[in-house]
Amino acid sequence: MTRDIDRSLALRAAVVVRGLVGRRILGCPTVFVDFGGYLVEGMRSGIEDGEMSRVKFVRRVDGLTYEFAREGEVHGFPSYKRVDLDIWCRRLPGFGWVVCSESGEVSSRPFDDAGLGDLPPEGVWVSRKGDRSYVYDLVRVDSQAVADREVR
Repeated sequence: MTRDIDRSLALRAAVVVRGLVGRRILGCPTVFVDFGGYLVEGMRSGIEDGEMSRVKFVRRVDGLTYEFAREGEVHGFPSYKRVDLDIWCRRLPGFGWVVCSESGEVSSRPFDDAGLGDLPPEGVWVSRKGDRSYVYDLVRVDSQAVADREVR
C-alpha cells in the first residue's frame, strides 16, 4: 500500500513538472531527482554549490523590484547582473557587497551588515542616486516562483 502511495505521489510530481520541460526557466535547469525510488524530472534550487543563483531587491516604499541573476565571479566571489541593465551586485575588495556599475561606482549597500560574507546579505539595503535615497530588502529568489512566472 505504501509503495502504491509513493508511486502515486511520484507520478503526480512528474505531471506537475512535465509542463515545465522544454520551457526556459531562468537559472533553473531541469534535473532528474529520486522521488520515492522513482526518477522524476525536477528543478535545481536557486542555490547551487552553496551559492545563490538569483537575488532581488524590493523597494519598501512602492514594491518596485529589481532582479539580478548570477553571472560569473569577480574578485573570487559570485557576481550578479541586473536582468534589465548593466548594473551589478558584487563584493568589492576591502569594501564588501554593493550594487554598482561595471566601473565600480557604488549606488547601494547593506544597511545592517557590513556585507563581508561570501554572499550578499539578505535584509535591508540602502541606495543613493543623485539626491534621492531608497530602502530595499534583498531576498533570495525562490526557484519555484521563477518557474511559475515563466510558465504563465
